[in-house]
Amino acid sequence: MIYSILFWFILIIPTNSQRSDCVSVCSHIEDDRAYGKCISDCGKSPRKDNVPEPVYYPQPPANVSVQTKVVIDNGKILETTVAWTAQPGT
Repeated sequence: MIYSILFWFILIIPTNSQRSDCVSVCSHIEDDRAYGKCISDCGKSPRKDNVPEPVYYPQPPANVSVQTKVVIDNGKILETTVAWTAQPGT
């Protein structure tokens, strides 16, 4: 009994939440059924309001070089130097 109630509770909770992007898309609809259908259809599609534009990502660094040397003192120590070139301002 408790498992069936918990199962229905889990199924009902996500249907009551509305995505902010879907609310803004469907806000012009005045009929309750049409609004509910619009929200349902919009909720099945991926979000568009939290995906950044790809132009904001900088180009990856180029000419990456890694130099590692071993320093033997009272134990072995690895010293690593990493160098790369990148576009200015990134």
